[in-house]
Amino acid sequence: MNYEIIIDELAIQEAQDAYDFYENKQEGLGEKFKVELSNSIDSISENPKYNRRIKNNIRQCLLNKFPFVVIFEIMEEKDIVIVYSIFHTSRNPKHKLDK
Repeated sequence: MNYEIIIDELAIQEAQDAYDFYENKQEGLGEKFKVELSNSIDSISENPKYNRRIKNNIRQCLLNKFPFVVIFEIMEEKDIVIVYSIFHTSRNPKHKLDK
C-alpha cells in the first residue's frame, strides 16, 4: 500500500529554488536533482517508516547525491504523508521543523 503524498507550498518553492540553482550552475544538473527528489518521494510513499524519525511522526529522508533532506509527517489514520520541507543540510537544523 502506498501513502498519498501531499506537498506543502513551502516544500514546492524550496524544490523549485534548488532546481533553479543547480540548473544555473550546470545545464541538466537541475534535472538530476529533480529525478533524485522524485525518487525519494516515491520511496517515502512506499515505506515512510523506513526513514529516520526526528520528532513524533515527523521524519526525514536524505537525498543521496544532493545535500537535502525531505521533511515529512505520517498521518497514519488517513494513509497520508505531508511533505513540509526540502531542507538544505547546510541550514541550521533547528529550523527543520519550522512550519
